[in-house]
Amino acid sequence: MNKYILSLFTASLLFISQQTIADVYGVVIGIDAYKNYGTLDGAVNDAKILADSLNGIGAKQVKLLLDDKATRDEIKKAWDEVSVQAKAGDTVFFTYAGHGAQQPERIKGTEADGQDEFYVLANFGESGPNTYERLIDDDLQEWFSKRPDLNIILVSDSCHSGTMTRSYKKSKLKYRKAQVRAITNDALPVSSSPDIVNEQKTKLDHVISFSGVPDHEEVPEIDIENQPHGALSWHFSKGLIGFADDNKDGSVSLSELKSYLIEKVRMETEGQQHPQISFVNDMALVGNNKSNIQNKQGIVTFSISNNPTNTPLVKSVLDDLKGIQLVNNERGSLDWDVSAKVIKDKSDKLVFSFPAENITKGYKRKDQPADDEKTQELIKLIQPVIDGFLAKVIEDNQISLEGDLKPISFSINKDSNHEAFANSALEKLSGIQLVESEKGALEWDVDGGVIRNQFNDVIYNFSVAENQTRAFRRKEQGKDVISPEIIERLQAVINKFRLIDKLKLLSDGSLEIKILPSDKLHAKGEAVTFEVDRLKYPYFTLINLAVDGTINFLYPSQDKDSLNIPENKPYKLELEVSEPFGADHFVAIVSDKPLASLHELLKKLNNSSGSLEELRNTLHIALKDTKYQMGVHASFTAGSL
Repeated sequence: MNKYILSLFTASLLFISQQTIADVYGVVIGIDAYKNYGTLDGAVNDAKILADSLNGIGAKQVKLLLDDKATRDEIKKAWDEVSVQAKAGDTVFFTYAGHGAQQPERIKGTEADGQDEFYVLANFGESGPNTYERLIDDDLQEWFSKRPDLNIILVSDSCHSGTMTRSYKKSKLKYRKAQVRAITNDALPVSSSPDIVNEQKTKLDHVISFSGVPDHEEVPEIDIENQPHGALSWHFSKGLIGFADDNKDGSVSLSELKSYLIEKVRMETEGQQHPQISFVNDMALVGNNKSNIQNKQGIVTFSISNNPTNTPLVKSVLDDLKGIQLVNNERGSLDWDVSAKVIKDKSDKLVFSFPAENITKGYKRKDQPADDEKTQELIKLIQPVIDGFLAKVIEDNQISLEGDLKPISFSINKDSNHEAFANSALEKLSGIQLVESEKGALEWDVDGGVIRNQFNDVIYNFSVAENQTRAFRRKEQGKDVISPEIIERLQAVINKFRLIDKLKLLSDGSLEIKILPSDKLHAKGEAVTFEVDRLKYPYFTLINLAVDGTINFLYPSQDKDSLNIPENKPYKLELEVSEPFGADHFVAIVSDKPLASLHELLKKLNNSSGSLEELRNTLHIALKDTKYQMGVHASFTAGSL
C-alpha cells in the first residue's frame, strides 16, 4: 500500500473507537494472479486494505488469503477456524475481491435464474482437477447456514455478468468477470443432502450482503490514490473505520454504511457502478464511543520485525506505547526493526533511527540501566515518532479548497504522424501527470478528436466544438503548429476535472443524488430530473460544471426560487440537456445558512467559462464556517444518440 493510502486510513482511524460491540473476525480473499484467466491489478490491494481496516477496528483475528494461497481448501479451513472461535453475537466478515463467473445450476431448482454464481480462484480450470478451485454461492449458503447466531458480513467485489452503462466500446479498464465456458469432468462434489433445494432457497437473515454491482453491470478496477482498486472495497474499508459515521456518534451502522457506499461508489465510478446492499435489520457494525471521536485520539498499526530473542523488554515497551494497534501477521503502518534499530513505514521508508548509544545494542555495559529504566528510555524515543507520524497524517489529509489542486493523470493516444504535434501540446499544458497510454484518468485521443475518461466515456469532442472537423492543427510553412484554441480547450477540461476531484473529496456521501430516469447517455433537448435526498440542512445550491468549465447556475438562480427547501423529503428540479456536450458534473450543496456571496458570483459567472479558480476561491470562503453537505453527480450528454 502506498503512503497516500496508508495515510488516508490512519487518518480515518482518528475518528472512530477502537472498541467493538462484539468480537470481530475476518476471512479476507484477494486474487490478481490467475493461471487460466486474465490477471487483475487491484484485488490484492483491496484485500490488504480491508484487512487493515478490520485490524484497525480491533478485529480479534483476520485471515488474509492472497493469490494462489487462496485455494478452496485453505479458504474453507480459514472459515472453519473462525467460525469455531466466534461466539454467538460476534461479527464475521467474509470478503472476496477477484474474478466472478456463472455456470448452469448444478442442482436443478436451487437458483431462481438457473445459474450458479461463483468466485474464480487462482488455479481454476474448466476441465478436470482444477475445476475444484472455485467457490459456488451454494457453498457459502451451506457454510453460513450453520452459524445463524453470528452476524455475517459478505463483501463481494466481483461480477458474474453484466454490461457497461454508456460506453460504445470496451473500456480500457480491467473488469472482474471471467468468461468461463462449459465445465467438464467436474472435480467439485455435489451436495448429497436430500433437502438441498429447500436448504439453498432458505433466506439467511443473519447474512448481510454487499456486492459490487447488480447483474447487468460489471466491476471495473480503477485508479484510486495512485493504486488500482475496486471502488466497493476501497470505500467499504474507509466507511468501516469511520467515514460512514454520518451522525458522528462513534458508531458505524449498516444503514449509514449503505448510504455512504451507494453515493461514494457511484461518484467514484462516474455512475458506472451501483453497489447492491441487502440486510433485514439495521445494526451497529463498529464502535460506540463518542468521547473517543471528540478527543480525536489516533491509532496507527504497529508491527515488530527481526526480534530473534522476543525479549520481554520489547513487550514491555509495546504495553506502554500510546496510539498503536499491534498487528502480528503483517507489516504495520510503522514497523520497528529491533535488530536493525530502525523504524520504517509500510513503504519501507526510514522514519526513525535509534541513536548509536541506544540501549537496544547487542552488548551490555556495567552501567546499563535496569529493565524499567530501559523501557522508559525506549518509550521516550518511540512515542514521539508515533505522535509525529499521526500528526503528519492529519496535516497531509486535511481536505480544503485552498492550495494547489492535485495534478490529474493524463495520457495520449496518438500515431507517429502526430508525435511532434502532441509533444508540442504537452509542453503548454499544466496540472497534468503524464502516464502511459490508456492509464490516465483523462486520455486525449488525437486521431479521434476526443478526450475520454478511464471508463471510455467521451467527455469532450473537439469536432463538435465550433463545428470543426479536427481542430487540432494548422499548416504554417510546412510545419505542424498547435492551435492556441486547442490548448485552451484541453486546459479547460483538465482544470474542470482537477476541481471535480477535489469536490468529490469534500463530499462525505451523506447526500443521495439521482439523475432520472437513469445514468445513461442523454441527448440534446432531453428532459431529465435532478433529485437530491437525505438533506440535513434547509438551504440548497445547485451548480453544473460543463466539460469545458462552463458554469451553469441552476438553483437558486431565478427570483422565484426559494432559498430554503424541505428537509424531510426529496427535492426535484426539472432540467433540459443543452450544449456543450460531454461530461457534465452537478455539484449540490445543502447548507445551514444561505450562501449569499457564492450566489452573487454564480449569477455573474453563469454560462461563462474560464472562471473556475474564482469559483473555487469563493466556494472556500463560503463554506469555511458553514455546516454543509456536498455531493457530485456526473451526467453524460451528446448532440444525438
